[in-house]
Amino acid sequence: MVKIDKIIGKKVIAKNGMMIGKVEDVELDENNWAVTSVEIKLEDNAAKLYSEKSGVMKESIVLLPVHLMGLIGPESINLNGKITDIESLHEQIETKRTTK
Repeated sequence: MVKIDKIIGKKVIAKNGMMIGKVEDVELDENNWAVTSVEIKLEDNAAKLYSEKSGVMKESIVLLPVHLMGLIGPESINLNGKITDIESLHEQIETKRTTK
Protein backbone atom coordinates (compact mmCIF):
# COMPACT_ATOMS: atom_id res chain seq x y z
CA MET A 1 0.00 0.00 0.00
CA VAL A 2 1.24 3.48 -0.91
CA LYS A 3 0.35 6.45 1.28
CA ILE A 4 -1.14 9.47 -0.46
CA ASP A 5 1.55 11.82 0.83
CA LYS A 6 4.12 9.58 -0.90
CA ILE A 7 2.36 10.02 -4.27
CA ILE A 8 2.16 13.82 -4.24
CA GLY A 9 5.10 15.34 -6.14
CA LYS A 10 6.08 12.14 -7.96
CA LYS A 11 7.04 12.44 -11.62
CA VAL A 12 4.65 10.85 -14.10
CA ILE A 13 6.40 9.05 -16.94
CA ALA A 14 4.81 7.70 -20.13
CA LYS A 15 5.61 4.21 -21.39
CA ASN A 16 7.97 5.68 -23.99
CA GLY A 17 9.96 7.45 -21.25
CA MET A 18 8.58 10.95 -21.81
CA MET A 19 8.09 13.03 -18.65
CA ILE A 20 4.39 13.97 -18.51
CA GLY A 21 4.34 16.02 -15.33
CA LYS A 22 4.08 15.72 -11.56
CA VAL A 23 1.30 14.60 -9.25
CA GLU A 24 -0.37 17.60 -7.62
CA ASP A 25 -3.18 15.86 -5.74
CA VAL A 26 -5.46 12.82 -5.71
CA GLU A 27 -9.23 12.42 -5.94
CA LEU A 28 -11.07 10.00 -3.67
CA ASP A 29 -14.36 8.17 -3.98
CA GLU A 30 -15.95 9.14 -0.68
CA ASN A 31 -18.13 6.02 -0.61
CA ASN A 32 -15.27 3.55 -0.41
CA TRP A 33 -12.27 5.85 0.23
CA ALA A 34 -10.48 4.65 -2.89
CA VAL A 35 -8.30 6.90 -5.07
CA THR A 36 -10.03 7.27 -8.44
CA SER A 37 -7.81 9.83 -10.20
CA VAL A 38 -4.59 11.72 -9.76
CA GLU A 39 -4.19 15.39 -10.65
CA ILE A 40 -1.16 15.82 -12.87
CA LYS A 41 0.43 19.18 -13.57
CA LEU A 42 1.62 18.72 -17.13
CA GLU A 43 5.08 19.62 -18.31
CA ASP A 44 5.04 22.20 -21.12
CA ASN A 45 5.85 19.63 -23.82
CA ALA A 46 3.06 17.30 -22.66
CA ALA A 47 0.58 20.18 -22.36
CA LYS A 48 1.45 21.29 -25.89
CA LEU A 49 1.01 17.78 -27.28
CA TYR A 50 -2.23 17.30 -25.34
CA SER A 51 -3.71 20.56 -26.61
CA GLU A 52 -2.69 19.79 -30.21
CA LYS A 53 -4.30 16.33 -30.08
CA SER A 54 -7.46 17.38 -28.27
CA GLY A 55 -8.07 20.70 -30.00
CA VAL A 56 -8.59 22.53 -26.71
CA MET A 57 -6.64 25.18 -24.87
CA LYS A 58 -3.32 24.28 -23.34
CA GLU A 59 -4.15 22.59 -20.03
CA SER A 60 -1.73 22.53 -17.18
CA ILE A 61 -3.56 20.11 -14.87
CA VAL A 62 -5.48 16.99 -15.90
CA LEU A 63 -7.23 14.26 -13.92
CA LEU A 64 -5.75 10.91 -14.84
CA PRO A 65 -7.82 7.84 -13.91
CA VAL A 66 -5.84 5.38 -11.81
CA HIS A 67 -6.43 2.51 -14.24
CA LEU A 68 -4.05 4.28 -16.66
CA MET A 69 -1.26 4.17 -14.09
CA GLY A 70 1.24 1.34 -13.90
CA LEU A 71 4.18 0.91 -11.57
CA ILE A 72 4.56 3.37 -8.68
CA GLY A 73 8.27 3.60 -8.02
CA PRO A 74 10.26 5.51 -5.39
CA GLU A 75 10.54 8.65 -7.56
CA SER A 76 7.99 8.25 -10.33
CA ILE A 77 4.75 6.74 -11.54
CA ASN A 78 4.83 4.99 -14.90
CA LEU A 79 1.80 5.11 -17.15
CA ASN A 80 0.52 2.08 -19.02
CA GLY A 81 0.61 3.99 -22.34
CA LYS A 82 2.75 6.37 -24.36
CA ILE A 83 2.08 10.10 -24.55
CA THR A 84 1.65 9.64 -28.30
CA ASP A 85 -1.47 7.61 -27.48
CA ILE A 86 -3.01 10.78 -26.02
CA GLU A 87 -5.81 10.80 -28.61
CA SER A 88 -7.16 7.55 -27.22
CA LEU A 89 -6.58 8.72 -23.64
CA HIS A 90 -8.32 12.06 -24.18
CA GLU A 91 -11.74 10.49 -23.69
CA GLN A 92 -10.63 9.22 -20.27
CA ILE A 93 -8.74 12.31 -19.10
CA GLU A 94 -10.66 15.22 -17.66
CA THR A 95 -9.26 18.75 -17.67
CA LYS A 96 -9.22 20.10 -14.14
CA ARG A 97 -8.28 23.72 -14.84
CA THR A 98 -6.24 25.84 -17.19
CA THR A 99 -3.47 28.27 -16.41
CA LYS A 100 -2.48 29.41 -19.88
